[in-house]
Amino acid sequence: MTAVTTQTGIEPTPYQRKKMLEALYAPHHRLPGNTYGRSLDAMHAERWIAVYTADGRPAAGAVAAGHQGGAHFRLTKQGRMALLTDAKRSALETVDERGALASTVPRPTLTALTNDGFVERYDDQGRRDPHGWPYITNLGRRLMGLPEVDETPAAEVLVAELAKRDITAEVDDSPHGDQVVYRSDPVEAVFYRTVSKESKDSASQPGWMHNPGWYASISDGGDRKEIWVVDGDDVRAGSAAIAMAFVEWLTQPPTVTAGAFLAAALAEESVHPVRDLLSYAIALTHGTPDGDVMNGPHIKVADGTPDVDHAPGEHTGWVAWLCDGDGAPVEQIYDGTADGSPVDCRADSAAAARAIANRITTA
Repeated sequence: MTAVTTQTGIEPTPYQRKKMLEALYAPHHRLPGNTYGRSLDAMHAERWIAVYTADGRPAAGAVAAGHQGGAHFRLTKQGRMALLTDAKRSALETVDERGALASTVPRPTLTALTNDGFVERYDDQGRRDPHGWPYITNLGRRLMGLPEVDETPAAEVLVAELAKRDITAEVDDSPHGDQVVYRSDPVEAVFYRTVSKESKDSASQPGWMHNPGWYASISDGGDRKEIWVVDGDDVRAGSAAIAMAFVEWLTQPPTVTAGAFLAAALAEESVHPVRDLLSYAIALTHGTPDGDVMNGPHIKVADGTPDVDHAPGEHTGWVAWLCDGDGAPVEQIYDGTADGSPVDCRADSAAAARAIANRITTA
């Protein structure tokens, strides 16, 4: 991601630089009205600023067309580039589509850009970290003429979406990172972004870093437990979607499903299932955190649709597969389907649970 840049050999004075930075923050890069006239003349002579009419038209053309109203100064592209040294400008021109700067940028240049407010460093959980990877800020984007991004912390967006629906949640720390948590006995819901296969979570990352989307673990303290994943990197759309889904979950009375029979049968075999969108997943290693189950080899079980939320009377048989860490099936370990006709859900669940427990034992 690069921007066309220009720069003269003359640098702004400290006062001019201060006023130009204020313009960079302002809408349309408008220069403060209290800027000294002598500095305005000097900056205008260098083409760092240009005159615009009150309605936003370049003044020269407007005056020629008969405009006689007020005017103001705006920072030009040449003026924006005058705020940078060649080294800083070259560094900012290395940003990729994520806004990350190249690894080849010298440390002194990164430090200077950070001090200017044009760069911020983050770790992979979205926390500011002086040793983290450098990313261009929105101020830096305004400087380089790049589109701005949503810097609002993802947790703040989700907490606000839940509050719109009269649900109070808060940001909480866990050994793996921060999470958005809702607790109202017996319900507990935990929302976060899975960062890596190293059991790291995050919820307070900037909105533009919200990828992958929200992951949620929700339980009513009894048999009802669900795992949700919201795909996509749009933090506001994803937060609204998962907040609405959670409201529906809270207001829906528990129903007995075929999946409840399966979960009960797995519990009898001391097997802990994790709910995916359309199936249950079981880690091959006991004690694996729920958020990491599908990051390594695991067993996935559902009916042939796939689904686990169908009525027990409509159950046509469980199918269980051993999957790799990417979710690709490797080996079928149970098939309770017959000819597509309904089968006894309780008996089929018990048989599937035994097959799964045996496969975990031999893993």
